[in-house]
Order: sequence, then C-alpha cells, then structure tokens
Amino acid sequence: MERGSPPVPVPRVVGKAPCHWCPKIPPGEEPHPNNAATLTDEDWQAYQHYLECKAVGQFPDDPLVRQTAAICRQVEESLDRMDRNRFGLTVLGGLMSLGGK
Repeated sequence: MERGSPPVPVPRVVGKAPCHWCPKIPPGEEPHPNNAATLTDEDWQAYQHYLECKAVGQFPDDPLVRQTAAICRQVEESLDRMDRNRFGLTVLGGLMSLGGK
C-alpha cells in the first residue's frame, strides 16, 4: 500500500460477533454487535476524572466523586479477575496440550 492509494474497506460484522466472549456484551445477552454496551459521554468524563484523581492520589471530598470512584474500582477489580482467570485457562490449556510429552 502506498500513500495516496484508496482506503482499504473494513469488513463489517454481520450476525453474531466473531468472538465467543466480548466484555461489551452484558451477561445473558446474545453476542451480537447490536447488544454491545458502551459508555455515554458523561460516563467517559467521570471515568477520566477518576483516572486523573487516582493518578495523583487525591480525590475531592464529594459524595458523588466517592460513589463514582467506588463503581470504577469495582469494575477494575472485576476486569482484573477476568484477566487472571483467562490467563489461567490459557496456561492450563497449554499444559494440557503437552499431554504426556
């Protein structure tokens, strides 16, 4: 591909999502792109504020900030657990593929 060449079309997902598990799909929903949950602009702003406060270790003494920080932390911990579980399954699968070798 060279500069100035026409853009390469990106294939659109039709039907089910290509992955078996997607963090954007709420539990119990069919894995379909239309069911993906995304953050609103306000949610992104709140999360950005949380990250900034977390980076400097200072949060304003405000009940809404505390509530938002608690929610963000719960989500982070949940994602960390999922990552550890997925990593563990990957390692286990690798060990099982070795068989008796």
